[in-house]
Amino acid sequence: MSAEFNQAFADTLLGRDDRNLLAHLANPDHARRLNVYRNNVTRAAIEALRAAYPAVNRIAGANFFSPMARQYWLNHPPSSASLTLYGHDFAGHVARYDPARALPYLPAIAQLDRAWLEAHHSANDPVLTATDIASFEPESLPSLAPGLSASVRLVQLDVAVHAVWQANRQAEPDPQPRIEPGPQSVLVWRHQGVVQSMPLPPQHFAFLDQLERGASLQAAIEAATIPDPAAIDPAQFFSHGLSHGVFAASR
Repeated sequence: MSAEFNQAFADTLLGRDDRNLLAHLANPDHARRLNVYRNNVTRAAIEALRAAYPAVNRIAGANFFSPMARQYWLNHPPSSASLTLYGHDFAGHVARYDPARALPYLPAIAQLDRAWLEAHHSANDPVLTATDIASFEPESLPSLAPGLSASVRLVQLDVAVHAVWQANRQAEPDPQPRIEPGPQSVLVWRHQGVVQSMPLPPQHFAFLDQLERGASLQAAIEAATIPDPAAIDPAQFFSHGLSHGVFAASR
């Protein structure tokens, strides 16, 4: 098949223009049969997004979500046969979607839904354990740069919606938590097969962010303790990550 036919077929599926496709068909009536296929493709993309962003769907409502998802599909058709991870920039689309401006916190909800999806489908890489640490010489630990597990997602939000998002991932989101003012940092990761999440203080987020960038433990601790070294106990950050499978086994 020619590139021109493939483009015309794609345009038809996206509802753009049937005329280019007609030029490639021996019987123009066959183009009408594509309507059923086009509807099925559209519905599959919308339902894939609905499954990937359940909290957004619950908060916005199915009748609101469907046209928003359809618009995303028109602007960003899938580039892969698998729809498992479809919608990588859906949070950005929600932020740009004019009808969603009445729910200014919805893009942040979408960010967390996406982080959950990516953590759930991430690779099963080995994680750093207390047994591993025991095998190192104590004086070598400050220079250790473990990095983060493949499932870890560090999410920086403009508004504190973690509690609201978490409630709307559950079957019964009642009572509804309140949205707190100000930004929020959230850790999303998979531990022992279960995706978990927790809001983080800025220092803890800075510590993990530095490790993700390849910093050593010492450098990450120094970054986390600026500007007040006495305000936190970095050992708690390391202990939490070690016991919850946050760190990669080695680097």
